[in-house]
Amino acid sequence: MSKKVLILPQNRFEINQLDSLSIEGVDFSVKNFPEDFENSENLDSYDIILTHYSPFEHPERGFLLDNEDRFVKLMNRALKNGTVFCFTHCYEPDNNEYLTHKILSQFGIIINKNDRVLSEMKLRSNSFQRFIDNWGASKFIFIFNDNTKRDNISVICGSENSCSALKINKEKGKLIFVPFQVFLSNQTSDLITPYNDLIEALINYIATSEVILPNWAHTAYFDEEKILLNSIDNLNTELTGLVAKKEAYNKSKKLLFQREYALEDGIIDFLRSNLDFLIERDETYKEDFWICSSNNEKTIIGEIKSYTGGTKDGAIYSILKHRDDYDLPESFPALLIINQYLNANSWKEKNKPILDKHFTFAAQKNVLICRVEDLLNLWYALSLKKIEKLNVIELLSQNIGWLEITKENGIIIHPKS
Repeated sequence: MSKKVLILPQNRFEINQLDSLSIEGVDFSVKNFPEDFENSENLDSYDIILTHYSPFEHPERGFLLDNEDRFVKLMNRALKNGTVFCFTHCYEPDNNEYLTHKILSQFGIIINKNDRVLSEMKLRSNSFQRFIDNWGASKFIFIFNDNTKRDNISVICGSENSCSALKINKEKGKLIFVPFQVFLSNQTSDLITPYNDLIEALINYIATSEVILPNWAHTAYFDEEKILLNSIDNLNTELTGLVAKKEAYNKSKKLLFQREYALEDGIIDFLRSNLDFLIERDETYKEDFWICSSNNEKTIIGEIKSYTGGTKDGAIYSILKHRDDYDLPESFPALLIINQYLNANSWKEKNKPILDKHFTFAAQKNVLICRVEDLLNLWYALSLKKIEKLNVIELLSQNIGWLEITKENGIIIHPKS
């Protein structure tokens, strides 16, 4: 599988030379930041990203902090996905405003600049041998002290107290700092060879510094490990059951955010599956349904309506018309299921009551209103055996107005008789 490598160059000379860079198994991109990142492109699609010690210093405009802020956000996101960032250094001025200074200071690393270029330091990784021998010189030295967060730091070239090249593990990714003595202003400079050496060194270093256990090695080797794995298996089994139970609640709650045809299908499925009702779907009015008795006798006519705001009188008139269309007496039980306040932004907003004028009018017309929230709470009470199924049928067929059901106060009929 090829490695995706992005190079963020410092000048036009680099761009022209590096466009011809080619290494087998490496997919190269040479881009300017932020000019080539205007289409919301992220950095986390790359395996390795190379840039300079001071990538956002402009020779005339100073530090481009807006670019730096955006880069840092994208870099932090990419580090979480395992991207490796490599910063090169050599002759840059010692300036605390540089991005690399800021990163290293977070880990308690002091940056010291010498008057002369240093090239002889102990190499601790064979992966960088050729690169360091040919190009590994810089005036910068990184110094460790008591404040240095050494747990995440590995020295590539140097001692335990100071170095010119190092790796910092951050999130799933890495920050690598290496000396790189090339003459970017010299138009005759060959950049292909040093960049080839650097990229090959990085790829080899990353591959050799990370050990991935083979699948068979994840089985228990130690006795205590076997006990832990058994405990993990038991917890995973328990978690699977809990997730399944939670999914049942999520599936039911989705009804609260459905409308029109999706709501109609969802309610019918809920009545059948969760409340175990015998339901007959109407052929004339798709929003209508019938709740039937065990001998298939139609006992309740039902209708389903949804509103972005509160309930409207039109819903009540609609079920009255349909009851008349079927030549049913006014005393025939009619259930109006309402899903209201679909644009709510909280449970408090969504769970608003039916207005007095609506449930009073419904009661006058022998209609029972039931919000989707009430229907869910009815199912919840049924699942906890706080109410019997027979009582549920009686609730829906023998009451008028608004059947309010809450987890706290139970069953309330509005208007109160």
